[in-house]
Amino acid sequence: MYSLYLFERHVSHTLHTLDTIIEYLLAIKFIKTQGSAYISDLEFAYQINFLGCSPNVGDENPHLVQFKSFDTVQGVGGDSINVIQCPKCKNKINAPQEILLNQSQVYDCPKCEQETHSTEINWRKSAGFSKSFIQIHNIFPKEALPNNQFLNSLNAINQTTWCYFYSKSQQW
Repeated sequence: MYSLYLFERHVSHTLHTLDTIIEYLLAIKFIKTQGSAYISDLEFAYQINFLGCSPNVGDENPHLVQFKSFDTVQGVGGDSINVIQCPKCKNKINAPQEILLNQSQVYDCPKCEQETHSTEINWRKSAGFSKSFIQIHNIFPKEALPNNQFLNSLNAINQTTWCYFYSKSQQW
């Protein structure tokens, strides 16, 4: 099943923990607790814009929301990575999963022989690199988008830039 992931882009340090983000999302009614899990709440559909006739909107189909933080920047993506290219020569990258799992996060292009940091690659909304991730389950690619006001509110909490991508598999 696909998920929408939110993540802090190009983060070398984090001013606040994910606990601060969770508290904020609870306060604005984006999420609520259900047992030991978090699910979408009343304001969820106002922060995540569902496009067209999306079937997964509303209280009848709450979305599971999970949070994950790492000590170091990690690449997260899944089986559904779009075709990506070397940013220097536009050669197709044949093994994007290896780049995600590579702890050095440097890609050596076999065609142009240039090194590129993995965060400089255009992952086309199918992967991301960060220490902090929010996973919203059961959202297909381009079915829903976080609105700019919501992303800006997350940006203001940590003075970072929050981005999003879609992935088909969970890596944690």
